[in-house]
Amino acid sequence: MTGTIARAAAAFAVAASVTLATAGTALAQEPGAPPAGSPQQASPTEKAAAEVRPAIVYLTSTYTAYVGDTDGLYFNSGQPITLTGTCTGFGVNPQGYIATAGHCVDTTTPEGVRADFVQTVAQDLVARDPSLPLADVVEYGMSNWTVEGSAKGSPVDVQYAAVIGSGTGSSTTGTSVPARLVDFRPHSQGDVALLKIESTDLPSVELDKGTSAAVGTPVLSIGYPASADAATDTTLEPSNKDGQVSTTRTIGSVPFYETSASLSPGMSGGPTVDLEGDVVGVNSAYLRGDQAFNFIAPSTGLNELMARNGVQNQLGPNDTLYRDALADYYAGHYTDAIADFDRLLLVDPDHNQAKELKTEAAKAKERFGDVAPVAAATPADQSGEDILGMTPWVFWTVVGGAGALVIGGIALLLVLRRKRGG
Repeated sequence: MTGTIARAAAAFAVAASVTLATAGTALAQEPGAPPAGSPQQASPTEKAAAEVRPAIVYLTSTYTAYVGDTDGLYFNSGQPITLTGTCTGFGVNPQGYIATAGHCVDTTTPEGVRADFVQTVAQDLVARDPSLPLADVVEYGMSNWTVEGSAKGSPVDVQYAAVIGSGTGSSTTGTSVPARLVDFRPHSQGDVALLKIESTDLPSVELDKGTSAAVGTPVLSIGYPASADAATDTTLEPSNKDGQVSTTRTIGSVPFYETSASLSPGMSGGPTVDLEGDVVGVNSAYLRGDQAFNFIAPSTGLNELMARNGVQNQLGPNDTLYRDALADYYAGHYTDAIADFDRLLLVDPDHNQAKELKTEAAKAKERFGDVAPVAAATPADQSGEDILGMTPWVFWTVVGGAGALVIGGIALLLVLRRKRGG
């Protein structure tokens, strides 16, 4: 009798353990991996770059000034000197507000374009008399020469322009519109600036509202490298350099992030974003000859500059449409993504990223098909919290199965007892 009961109990224990193990295995199962080459396999860096890309702006500046010596005579045979520069900016408000680096627009302090005019004249003097040490001439010029606009004693004359609606890949399309300077802080005071163009739907990005970026935070620095344009065909496709925040340093008592995301001339003023696409800082400076040391002006300074000029950081309706479309695209919901991109292109026909990604979504749909949407939870699924790590319906299924086994075990014992005469 005892052996019979033991064998029945063992059978019950095995059956119960199988039931529980099966339930546990079902709970641990995960959906299959996305097919190779599908947009679902895009890295967080790729997704962040795609989200920010429409807001990147190519900036050009044309400076005109007269450089005079200590005797009041002007170099360049008394003619004005014209210099041009390129930087990167990014939209921070749909009403036409563009952020960039302060040194890209600085015409008044020794840290800005004044030094470039002195350098230009000094190089010309040294070319005529090679015995002159260039560094000494530049130092003397910074201390003694005047750099002024068309009116005596006036600031350097400057014209800013922003190229918006830029293309992708090898495209050089885009619309150049005049921009005006709203406000800036020179490099020693935070290196941020704010420009304004006439627009009501400028693609924009969100600034990080945190007080600081943690060391080790993965980041992506974006901008138009002038050095690359000098070596290759000029395009309006920005470069994306990934890295991480190395530490926080001070330059003239002002905090800057040191990052490993390499920068180069022309990328100044572009955004450095985290992998959520939020701007943690503005591309500021790098150490010549050592791309391991690059410096970013924290977005807190830009937030302060905008606040004192009554400008809010916000996204526009088109930005929201674009982000919704991106979310569907990377989730594998290509039909929905195409419909989203179509809605955006109805109100912004020149949105190049929407055009390109709509085409890519159509290709992905043909190749992979739409990913099936996740089934909505039933009321039974939502009736209560998990029990012992299992959803309610799984728990009660296990309990019911165990109960059935117990009843079956008792019935078996009764039958055996009757066969043995009670």
